[in-house]
Amino acid sequence: WNINVTTNNPVIKQIKKENEYPLTKTVTQIQPQVKSSQVCGDGAFSIQFPYFCVQGSAVAILSLGAFDASRDIVSDAPNLFFIVIHHIQNSFRIPNNINLLSNINFFGASSAVKGSIPSQLGLLSNIRQLIFTNNKDLTGTLPSELGLLTTATIFGFDESRLVGEIPSEFGQLSSVHSFALSKNQLSGLIPSQFGLLDSLTAVSLAKNGLVGPLPSELYRLTNLRNLDLSRNLFGGRLPTEIKRFTLLSRLFLEDCKFFGPLPSELGTLSLNILD
Repeated sequence: WNINVTTNNPVIKQIKKENEYPLTKTVTQIQPQVKSSQVCGDGAFSIQFPYFCVQGSAVAILSLGAFDASRDIVSDAPNLFFIVIHHIQNSFRIPNNINLLSNINFFGASSAVKGSIPSQLGLLSNIRQLIFTNNKDLTGTLPSELGLLTTATIFGFDESRLVGEIPSEFGQLSSVHSFALSKNQLSGLIPSQFGLLDSLTAVSLAKNGLVGPLPSELYRLTNLRNLDLSRNLFGGRLPTEIKRFTLLSRLFLEDCKFFGPLPSELGTLSLNILD
């Protein structure tokens, strides 16, 4: 994915910045906006954020660049709604009590997080955007509890070392429109419950070890515009049901195990890219 997040939309409330961090002026509380989201061929995220850091019990925004990763963010800033963690020297572990930050609306992390994903992350009932990318020391499996994040519209854990299968509970992510798990070490089948996610417009599962024929339920996702399944172990024939992807403009299937002729129904789609 190529996701540009802008922070130019100030709201009225201001937060007084203490001198503990490099930025020493008053920081305006900002409402983050996703300017664009688009699945690229390799499914990678590109995140752009300002470098600032604020703290205190009233703070709503926290950007952890050059931050002491051992700091207890749950105790230091319990009212956070916007967290960005990026390129910190000491890798950050998601605390097991992360669910106590119940106001979190946006949680993004790039080149920063190590360890496993705690199941308590799935209890952030107000989360809208969960974007983790290029966290090479993020390991373990995807907790099934993440399927409880029914308010999430963007869901991604790209370029990590996650293993295991995609939980069937992810079929409960009823609000998600952009979903990416590319460049991990995932295995198994795409769960049939994916067909319940009728808001999906972009999916990237590239560069994993996913197997099997594509589930027939996948073709219920008629709002899809971008689909990247490349560099997996998917097999079988592509069915004629692919014609149901009438809005699809970008389709990536390279380096899989599909066989047989491409269905003629592909010619009915308005594809800009077929790889």
